[in-house]
Amino acid sequence: MAGRGVRYVERGWQTVVDDLRQAAVRAGAEVATGCGVEQIVRSDGRVHALRLSDGTEIKVSAVISAAGPQETCRLVDGAERISIGRWSKESSPLYAACLDVALGRLPYPERVFALGLDEPLYFSKHSGPVTLSDNGAHVLHVMRYNDSDCKRDAEADERGLARLMDLLEPGWDKEVVAMRFTPNVLVAHDLRTAHRHGAGPAPGPAVPEVPGLFVAGDWVGPEGRLADAALASAKSAAQGAMCYA
Repeated sequence: MAGRGVRYVERGWQTVVDDLRQAAVRAGAEVATGCGVEQIVRSDGRVHALRLSDGTEIKVSAVISAAGPQETCRLVDGAERISIGRWSKESSPLYAACLDVALGRLPYPERVFALGLDEPLYFSKHSGPVTLSDNGAHVLHVMRYNDSDCKRDAEADERGLARLMDLLEPGWDKEVVAMRFTPNVLVAHDLRTAHRHGAGPAPGPAVPEVPGLFVAGDWVGPEGRLADAALASAKSAAQGAMCYA
């Protein structure tokens, strides 16, 4: 799939979120923020309501959880005895240490992409195909994939990523406009390994034991990876939820 090329998002992923919100509001959706969900309430086994952190209950006939498997389990009483509990146990989240760098000038502009063979390292210049800065700075991303290990030595990972920049863009540190290191970024809720033929632990968006409950995300369904999987499962979950409207 990557061999056919990838598409970067002009001005970054936030523009997708903003446009989606605007489209939802235009379609009549009510967007509630600043109040977390404490529980997906069931009645006679079916989805009945959402209980918010301020104690408010919102009556609903269907819920799509776009959170990860562990987070979804925490919202459902008895989750360990139904499918979402099994999906949570079978998932293997993928973490990465990330160094985002904005440079005023690229010492070696022809170097735009690299993958490590002896270490799980990644380097890419994302600005160029799209605009990611307001001042013309070049935005580079370097990462170390850490599998399911989110307890690595963060300082060692940061030094390793700086060495990768030294290798690929010598002199980069004299051109820094902005820089951010994040030690434990959740890249995906599941690795989608070969033993499930690349599918997520949740075979589909419907939780079979709870009518009206659906899940969506990069860990759901057989189609795609990362954003592709999230969007494909979200579409399928929305189609299922409409049957309960």
